[in-house]
Amino acid sequence: AAERDPEINAMQAALHKAFMAPFDAVIERAKAKGEIPSDHVTTDLIATLVGPFFFRRWFSKEETDERFINAIIESAVR
Repeated sequence: AAERDPEINAMQAALHKAFMAPFDAVIERAKAKGEIPSDHVTTDLIATLVGPFFFRRWFSKEETDERFINAIIESAVR
């Protein structure tokens, strides 16, 4: 519906921006501290980090254990 209705699109965009703000802040802070490369695109990192958790929660139903979490983080910040 957001693709066809400007009002719904604006609402969805505002919700998305609010939801992503904490992720954006953490990544930008990590870049500023030199903890991750500053040339990494913030939105790409967010997708790389959030996507696997979303997939496991809603599709594969696999456990999200410490090994998985560490693998996702390592993959994202390389």
